[in-house]
Amino acid sequence: MDLENLFNKEAKHLRREAHLLTTTETPSGIVGYWGGQFKYPSSFSDQQNTQHILTLLSQAVPSAQRGLTAFQHEGPDDEALYQVCTDSYPLLEPEPLYMVPRTSLPPIQAICLHGSSDVERWLQSMGLSRMDHWKLPADLEDMYNDLVGFEPWFWWQEEGIVAVLNPWHVMWPDDEMYSIPPVELKVGTLRDAEPYLQIWHSKASQAFWMDSKIT
Repeated sequence: MDLENLFNKEAKHLRREAHLLTTTETPSGIVGYWGGQFKYPSSFSDQQNTQHILTLLSQAVPSAQRGLTAFQHEGPDDEALYQVCTDSYPLLEPEPLYMVPRTSLPPIQAICLHGSSDVERWLQSMGLSRMDHWKLPADLEDMYNDLVGFEPWFWWQEEGIVAVLNPWHVMWPDDEMYSIPPVELKVGTLRDAEPYLQIWHSKASQAFWMDSKIT
């Protein structure tokens, strides 16, 4: 099987339009805010030392009709905890955010899980199923990345870019499995990384949650 043609065909079919969230004004208009301080910290009286990270308006996240706010607070052992809520709050001196389109190619794990029947036949030829993507040799993943020009979203660090909206998610060193629908990555932060902060959404429960990752 011609893997170059297979990989490029499948990557092209599964590519999606993501967006870079930038502090540079674009025709998208303001879609959110980065940083600044909560005008009324008493809204978070249950948390200690609350710091605003990111707010997105419903234009950027239609599944959150009142917007989406990510913040950091202090845990019982002084560790940093991250939380997201489906609401927006008045802010003091935040940076407005705008959107810039960016094509997001799928990682090889997504090709295995969501690719065509040609992918399934290729996996079967190696005695693997779609869920066996974790058994693929590392050099095969490297070959895929080179052939299709795959870049994980956290490589997209450019001046003024603070986060990425709706990219294909990737496997991190501490991940045990590749997340599948109805779970999807909505936002990944770039500014102030590491850690990289991720906001997830479940289409089934309509819940949002956050985690943090290091490379």
